Amino acid sequence: KLWLYIREDLLGYAAAHQADHHKKHRCLVDPCLWNHCCEPCCSPTAAGSPSSAVLQRMKADMHLVVQRYVLPWTKNFDAGLALVLNAGGIAWSRKSADLFCMATTFVSHSWGEAFEDFALTLHRLLDEEAVVWICSFALWQHGNVSASLASLETCPFAISMRHARRVLVLTDHSADTLERCWVVFEAALAHELGKDYNICLPDDGDAASWRIVGRKLEQLDVEACKA
Repeated sequence: KLWLYIREDLLGYAAAHQADHHKKHRCLVDPCLWNHCCEPCCSPTAAGSPSSAVLQRMKADMHLVVQRYVLPWTKNFDAGLALVLNAGGIAWSRKSADLFCMATTFVSHSWGEAFEDFALTLHRLLDEEAVVWICSFALWQHGNVSASLASLETCPFAISMRHARRVLVLTDHSADTLERCWVVFEAALAHELGKDYNICLPDDGDAASWRIVGRKLEQLDVEACKA
């Protein structure tokens, strides 16, 4: 439902902007009529100007979802987006708060993959009643997330995985997710806890993508992993 709600706005905004090396959003049209919410300063950049050479195509990924929706929607609440939305659901549901909010599936992923692939993969794999833990929605993004990671044994990721029944790793055809430090940590933790662990692609029948996944796993070097 979230994907359906933000789809048009997310894809349209991404198509109308680029990002510079400071992560500031640069408009491709002037005047820009988009509402920029919590995004970094947005200003037009003329083609051929010195700074235009380092501009990158805006990706409709989790970074943009958090900037454009999660941050403004949770600004006035001391809670992550999941709890804010669940509070409204609990008000009319007959289920207890524990059943409504206790995640049974831990989702391991990279913020850099296309949000469309991420959302549609979850929709394909899970039923509507499934309760999942996704860090970008579970954690209050206005808070000091880094401070909560001081201890790997007691950080929110570890606590959530201990209570979950399984771990789903979502990646795309590039399999870059598997080279992320936190994804590797989550894989090690899942093994230690004996959790059911599955890697999932947007199209699980894509043999070429599975070969890429296999090569990434065979060549995995933890010291070379990216944050």
